[in-house]
This record gives sequence, structure tokens and C-alpha cells, in this order.
Amino acid sequence: MKKDEKSNEPSLIEKHALNRLNEVEQDKRRAYSKKDNNHSSQTIISVIILVIVIVLMLFSMTFS
Repeated sequence: MKKDEKSNEPSLIEKHALNRLNEVEQDKRRAYSKKDNNHSSQTIISVIILVIVIVLMLFSMTFS
């Protein structure tokens, strides 16, 4: 009866392996999770560059 009780409980190695597996799975989930939308500065810079390029194109067409 004692052997049955002990066989149901995971050993220290199994506990460590399960804990490590959980950590690895959480890390992998973290890699695929949606990132925060803190792209406002990147969007602003991209829009400014786009506007500058369009303005330069318009000026080059008018002066040619």
C-alpha cells in the first residue's frame, strides 16, 4: 500500500522536469503573445518621412 502511494507522487526529478517544462511553455507563449501597441513614435516618424518624400516629389515635378 505504501508503494502505491509513493508511485502516485512524482519524484523530485519529475517535479523539476514538470516545472522546467512549464517555464519553457510560458516562454514560448510569451514569444507569440500580442505585443503592446507602443508604436506611436514609429508611426509618427514614418508619417513625417512619407510627407517629406511626397513634398519633395511635388517640388521636383513643379520645377522641372
